[in-house]
Amino acid sequence: MPTLGIVRRSAYFDSVALMLAQREARGLPGVEEVGLVMATDANKALLRESGLEFPDLASAGPDDLAVVARAASVEQAQAALALAHEALTRRRATTSGEAYRPKTIASAVRQLPEATVAVISVPGRFARPVVREALDAGFANRVRPGRIGLVAAAGTGLQEVTSLIHRFGGGITHAIGTGGRDLSAAVGGVTMLQGLRALSLDLETDVIVLISKPPAGEVASQVVAAAAACGKPVIVTFIGATVQATGAVESAATLEEAAQKAVRRAYGIAVEAGTLRSLPAQEAGRLAPGQQYLRGLYGGGTLCYEALVLLRRHVGAVYSNTPLHPDDALDPVTRSRAHTVIDMGGDEFTQGRLHPMLDPTLRLQRIRQEAADPQTAVLLLDLVLGYGAHPEPAAALTPVIREVREQVRRAGRHLSVVASVCGTDGDPQDAGAQRDTLIEAGVLVEDSNARAVRLAGLISEAHGARGMPLEPKTISAAPAAPPWPDVDPITRLLRTPPAVVNVGLELFAESLQAQNVPLVSVDWQPPAGGKQHLLDLLDKLEA
Repeated sequence: MPTLGIVRRSAYFDSVALMLAQREARGLPGVEEVGLVMATDANKALLRESGLEFPDLASAGPDDLAVVARAASVEQAQAALALAHEALTRRRATTSGEAYRPKTIASAVRQLPEATVAVISVPGRFARPVVREALDAGFANRVRPGRIGLVAAAGTGLQEVTSLIHRFGGGITHAIGTGGRDLSAAVGGVTMLQGLRALSLDLETDVIVLISKPPAGEVASQVVAAAAACGKPVIVTFIGATVQATGAVESAATLEEAAQKAVRRAYGIAVEAGTLRSLPAQEAGRLAPGQQYLRGLYGGGTLCYEALVLLRRHVGAVYSNTPLHPDDALDPVTRSRAHTVIDMGGDEFTQGRLHPMLDPTLRLQRIRQEAADPQTAVLLLDLVLGYGAHPEPAAALTPVIREVREQVRRAGRHLSVVASVCGTDGDPQDAGAQRDTLIEAGVLVEDSNARAVRLAGLISEAHGARGMPLEPKTISAAPAAPPWPDVDPITRLLRTPPAVVNVGLELFAESLQAQNVPLVSVDWQPPAGGKQHLLDLLDKLEA
């Protein structure tokens, strides 16, 4: 099949515009695949891996847009390129014809003086001048109000725990995200300590949950000491680490266990651990002798990390782009090796692209790739729901799952597909409906990420995989708690209904407007036309 491509120099479009244009061009007759991406090194590597390389791709830089199509004929590939260009031009013209939108945050605040939050969703290299004193927001689930407050340096970890608390009968006062690097040695847990203090002062919060991947040692000890001194029960989940019980502080080994303990503390509800919905040995018996390996394709970074920790006891070392140990780093990330679990929301897959929770294109390609490998035995997936996420993620995945399972069956093999759904029945996507769609496609669906990982691991173990012990790091409280930070601005924010200035993706604005949140969107464009050498000059002038 012929492959044609063009490079549009210094042409910035947001990821949503690229996704919609790609989808439209891909629907033309005879078109097999279309790619529209900013030409970062990572995106160029992914295009090459997908067989979408073309002569000018090598010279394209991160400020350039790569447009490529593979089709049954040259004429059909040319038609796809033309439609992609027309779709992008049409979207830009439509946007320019809308009602006036302010160009800066300052002018947006003049238009919405009660604004308390800025939602920033622009490419990382443009974010610094935009993000000053702005509060970043992202995906979220609809949960009932209640007595449990959370602070998390883990986005999908926060979603998993809040969704499970809701499912177990509990409710949430506040869920505060800190950013994934907050508990690093360089940052020192500043935002987690502020969030902990604010929740300790909140009269409606009875129980607090802290969530993170393993923090830097000294930072972790300071946070635990502060938790012990806050005056309320605190459940701590530092995934892959055990927190030494201190006063009212309890440790939870998984995100599910954190939700169970929080609901028991706040409501006296004892949540049964339950059993797996499927029989691992029975599923393993359907695999062919040469099928040896588990492959995980995650949209949620924290869920991916939890999977890596839990799988080790079942299958041993697991390769990843976010490995537990440097020796287990996957290189290149475009090809799996032995047991592999990938965070497809990592930088390697999202530079100049939408997150997989919004655009499943790369994950669908990778599902086909993994299923074609005769050594693949188990495919492990997550679906993360909520405001800002894909409207029908299960419906987007299941046609490809059915397709690859049939191909594997014809080859005389079996593919076990295991998944969990992170979300609630109150989410726009309806968690129950998403589970039903997956089950109808033959997917083994479990009630939490931890249970799905356990099932996938037990299937692999029953088919001959061998685990290895993972000694969890033990974290104890520092001798003295750190001084409490001033949290008056945060407590005022938590008491005030949000009013939002949106900078970047309109999808986030639409999800907030659906919740009747007052909002103004900024008509943002990259400074200096997105040209890196001009951005560098601007940085020097501002220094």
